[in-house]
Amino acid sequence: MAVTLVVPKSHQTGEYAPQGENAEAIPLEAEAGDIVIWDSRILHATLENSVKRDRWALIATFCRWYIKQGFDYPRAIPESMFETLDDDEKIVYGYCSYTPLDEFDKTEHESRNRK
Repeated sequence: MAVTLVVPKSHQTGEYAPQGENAEAIPLEAEAGDIVIWDSRILHATLENSVKRDRWALIATFCRWYIKQGFDYPRAIPESMFETLDDDEKIVYGYCSYTPLDEFDKTEHESRNRK
């Protein structure tokens, strides 16, 4: 079971996360297959990985189309890590897709198809 610490209502403060322990943090326990949803501004952290196995998480963030995504995983992941990924993991990291150039990229409009 993975444990994430969260500070309730911290997303409403408008302040940056202080470093170190936070007495207001509470544990949020999740098991494999669970879905946890929170505002990305909420203060959160993980505890030490006591099982010494990889802990995977799929993080989805919603934002406006013109806001740049956080990471370009296909260019950021070192070759040594890429070689260890199976096909499903490569799909999750975005090796089978690309970020659109603009709001017209990857869409079809009737007016664009006219001669």
